[in-house]
Amino acid sequence: MWPLPNEVLAHTVLAERAIEGLYAEALRRWAPSAKAAALPTLGAKLLAAGASYNGDPNQELPPDAAAVEQQQAGADWATITEVVIVAGIALLFSAAVVEAMEGLGIPLPDIDLGAQAEKAVDVEPAVMRIVNNAVPDMGAADIRAAAGVVEATPALREARDAVLGEQRERAASTPASVAAKITAAVEAAEPAEGRAAAADMLDPAGEQMRKIAETAGHQAASVQNEATLTAAQQSEDAADLESVWLATLDGKTRPTHWAAWGQRVPIGTAFTVGAASLMFPGDPSGPPEEVKNCRCRLGILAKDEPLPGEVDAHTERLDGRDSVAINREGRTQAEEIERRAAQGNTRARDNADGVGTVASGGWTAPSDQEFTMTGTSTMATDQATTDDTTESEMYRTFTDQAIALIGSPTSDGRMLAADIDLSFRSFPLPLMWCKQSQGGHMDAYTVGVIENARIDGEYILGSGYLLNTPEADEMAMQNSHGVSNPSVDLADAEWMYTDAAGNALEGEDLWDAFDNDEPVYMTVTKAELIGTTMVATPAFDTRLSLDAERSTRDVAIVASAAEDFRPRVYDYRMFEDPQLTGPTPVTMGDDGRIFGHLAVFGQCHRSIQDSCVLVPRSSTGYANFHTSPPLRLDNGTRLSVGRLTVGTGHADPSLAAGPALAHYDNTGTCWALVRVGEDAHGIWFSGVAAPGATAEQIEMGLSAPISGDWRDRGQGLELIAALAVNTPGFAVRGRTDDAGREVALVASMSPRRRKHDTAPVTLEQVAAVMADVLAEDRRRAALAAEREAALAQATELVGEPPKPKSPNDEIAELLAGAV
Repeated sequence: MWPLPNEVLAHTVLAERAIEGLYAEALRRWAPSAKAAALPTLGAKLLAAGASYNGDPNQELPPDAAAVEQQQAGADWATITEVVIVAGIALLFSAAVVEAMEGLGIPLPDIDLGAQAEKAVDVEPAVMRIVNNAVPDMGAADIRAAAGVVEATPALREARDAVLGEQRERAASTPASVAAKITAAVEAAEPAEGRAAAADMLDPAGEQMRKIAETAGHQAASVQNEATLTAAQQSEDAADLESVWLATLDGKTRPTHWAAWGQRVPIGTAFTVGAASLMFPGDPSGPPEEVKNCRCRLGILAKDEPLPGEVDAHTERLDGRDSVAINREGRTQAEEIERRAAQGNTRARDNADGVGTVASGGWTAPSDQEFTMTGTSTMATDQATTDDTTESEMYRTFTDQAIALIGSPTSDGRMLAADIDLSFRSFPLPLMWCKQSQGGHMDAYTVGVIENARIDGEYILGSGYLLNTPEADEMAMQNSHGVSNPSVDLADAEWMYTDAAGNALEGEDLWDAFDNDEPVYMTVTKAELIGTTMVATPAFDTRLSLDAERSTRDVAIVASAAEDFRPRVYDYRMFEDPQLTGPTPVTMGDDGRIFGHLAVFGQCHRSIQDSCVLVPRSSTGYANFHTSPPLRLDNGTRLSVGRLTVGTGHADPSLAAGPALAHYDNTGTCWALVRVGEDAHGIWFSGVAAPGATAEQIEMGLSAPISGDWRDRGQGLELIAALAVNTPGFAVRGRTDDAGREVALVASMSPRRRKHDTAPVTLEQVAAVMADVLAEDRRRAALAAEREAALAQATELVGEPPKPKSPNDEIAELLAGAV
């Protein structure tokens, strides 16, 4: 048999460390380029654009996370990937192939290994050291020779190239992962600390880079297993060999992998693991739920060779990857086998028929000891009937737990009305968990299922169960200590201001309450419950207690419709500058295009009475607003867009950008997808109705003014959200003549708070308007200077442009042509 049972774990651990080391080395080399891109300076930016700059070249600019994926940084990563990651994994694969062939007694090709080693692509010493540590039984020369064997053998070379293609694709996603982590770090930090947060993220010795490298190491089993299968297929006796699934034992061993432990199939035949068909553990063509982070190994043995005896297969990932004597629940391997068997989760190797089971009565995978010599399964009929049934599994449940209170105000001024019109999205609903507090319910894991919910007196009660996942286990542990409790997720919400008794406050009454420091509550009168999130500090005094005993749940095996799904393709013209001739309110054209002005330049914010705050201009091209995933356009490109929301109010001005965005994501409904930009009049927007938006939601969005939310993200105020509200800070209204024809669109003035309050225009307001006008003049002058410089450069290269023809010259030419 190969690999030897007592060496399975050691090989996996060493290979994981090697791939982790390769990624760590690649990230270390890439860090300077990534930092230069993500932490730009003004001088570097201008020089890169070909402009001269005489100021301080080290003047710092805000962090630019997206830059690590683009231009030089992206190209540098691609180069480093080839010389470090791809080169290293090629050596690991080659060494694993040769080791497996020797272990199985398969003769190596009759070639001059020394000559092949000399021909092998030169590998950097640092890369060879990392690989050599993972293959202690082979020296550097042996590893080079193994690479030569693979290179000289077409079948082996083809298999290696397929593996390297998968690894290139995997590595190519790393800059995007780094960019996402930088964005999250910057959003969580104060504006002034954004660069420092990004720099910490890019520290090659830091925690975040270490996690990226460690995660990459988890694919080691896939590389080793494919090498083992490739080696076995070179045997002249391949028809007499079988593949066997060798599972590990730790706190994350999947029930389906446990059931597959000992399953045997002919070489080149897929294992049946859960609902998936896998050629080997970690098969990259398999579904993520059966492949991601898999540590199981592929074994090769003869058809008449019995399975090896029990070995210590513990692989608990604690501080590193050290094997441990007992798993985290405190059970020995024998006790864990017994515990799982009592729950109905048995291994193929333990059953006389070679069939493993998942939980009580669940069917998982037939042993292909029952396959005929031609590979035809005698279980075909059983599998056809089983695919239409369900599998049962034991879950932690909760029954009628209070997930929200009705008619009781929260400490931060919110309340669900006593007579709330509450609906429920179709069950089941997700139960999520925020592992870290970031404001809102951001970055939550799905840890459970809400099967039903109802209103009972002053409570909203929910019932359901927790998933059998590591995140659910961790949440349950926090919940048992009382530090993780439910907070409801609402959509399509309608609310109003009320006093503590629930009486509506409007107009003068509302302002009087504010002036008198009386409690004012944002009371939700209508909403749809779409889920619940477990958080450290819920708004309501809620608790979730689990039932004393676990219960079974039938989980249907449903075929995914993803293969039939194709993203919608949009007309690219819908998102271009609409070329508006004047300030325009939100409008929908006959072609479905939604456009207008979000704000008009030179206008004071309506809610700030003691000064004139003008519409901020963007220094980033509104990158902080265009954060939705790119849409596919009919010109073959993809375009990131922003969202117009409805059904919510502005986020608290004191919130940072991240929590403010969470407010809109969690309380509002997206009704339009748009691009925004600037023209001579103000900030325009143009786009289309959002998929899934109802006619009522679109009508609500079109019938209310659009208001923006600007937040400081370390580079001045930037637009992060736009929503339909009753009273925007910067409003746009139309004026028509007596025939209803549009005459002009002008910025509306702020509505007066009191009828008798007639505040005159202050000197500060006039100064602010003048400052904006002067800034616009300076901007136009700078553009004119750029045009003049470009024209001068063109003249220097190609000479003076021809003089324009006079009208007489043009007429003369026309007459001459007519003769």
